[in-house]
Amino acid sequence: MSESGHETEIDLIVDLGWNTSVSGGQCEGLVFAKDGRAIKGVQPMNAWVCLQGKGAMAGLCDGKGTFRLYVEAGCNPMLFNIPQRSTDLGE
Repeated sequence: MSESGHETEIDLIVDLGWNTSVSGGQCEGLVFAKDGRAIKGVQPMNAWVCLQGKGAMAGLCDGKGTFRLYVEAGCNPMLFNIPQRSTDLGE
């Protein structure tokens, strides 16, 4: 709590090594609390996790500001520099 009595907001920015100028086709993750509860998905354009304050899941951050989270991450290869042919469906 701050001196004014308001709860301090704490956000965690998750960076899995992505390029923030491209939204997809890279990697993504699902953030879990230490008790196994799924908190939220993260990706290049939405990489924050609210640990304390408005919108935070209860019990993520203790009074000292410490926390433990787990991230299940998946990665897709960047295919932008590889020549590709269209399929028979034109995709």
